[in-house]
Amino acid sequence: MAKQSGAKKVVPALIGLILAIGAAAVVQHLRVGSDPDDVSLGATTLGRALSEDQTAAWAATTLANLPVISRADLAEAKNHPYDRAAFPHWEEATVGGWGAQYTGCTARQATMIRDGQGVVVEPEDCWVAKGAWTDPYTGDVSTQYGAVSVDHVVPLAAAWKAGAWQWSEAQRTKFANDPDELAAVGYDVNQDKGAKGPDEWLPDNPDAWCAYAVRWIAVKDEYALPLLNEDERTALERALDTCAADGA
Repeated sequence: MAKQSGAKKVVPALIGLILAIGAAAVVQHLRVGSDPDDVSLGATTLGRALSEDQTAAWAATTLANLPVISRADLAEAKNHPYDRAAFPHWEEATVGGWGAQYTGCTARQATMIRDGQGVVVEPEDCWVAKGAWTDPYTGDVSTQYGAVSVDHVVPLAAAWKAGAWQWSEAQRTKFANDPDELAAVGYDVNQDKGAKGPDEWLPDNPDAWCAYAVRWIAVKDEYALPLLNEDERTALERALDTCAADGA
């Protein structure tokens, strides 16, 4: 076999270099924060994906105006058994309203990227290779991808009961992949929360109650989902009472 010329060696080397630079650029584009091996994480907030005007004061006013589902509508919902498959989730992130920078990522991957520190992503499939995550419900930090889960703040089953059973599949897909509805949390915490509402479950850490309540109310307001009972309102009012006096 003839020996490869210098010119022929240079071309594939240049192509490899170009591809490597391109890949590095994509990874850098999706890199968040500092190195997870050298990071001091403070408390995170469930409210950071919300708009600046969605404050505790706004949440209190909005909560006061949220209706409770009628007995007739609640009874009708029971005639339509909940099916998680009715909410296509972990779809392409932009379907749920994520920004263009998350194109090619699923909503789950986008949540892990947004909510992490020092997140490094494999560009070809948006695989999260490295990062550190602070559970907004507990304050615990994990650098193990498998120990982190993505929570639907308003559980899909609760949304279904509140009226999502009447939605189109497109509406349910938007809801299940909405950035305001998703949060990276500890796997065990997510299992404990399950499909419970605030009248049955609040974070163990009271410092997280305010942000949790504001996010819950924001999602219910955005999707016109009524409260399931007055106990839900009472629990949310209790959580909002822990918010800072400045209403932030």
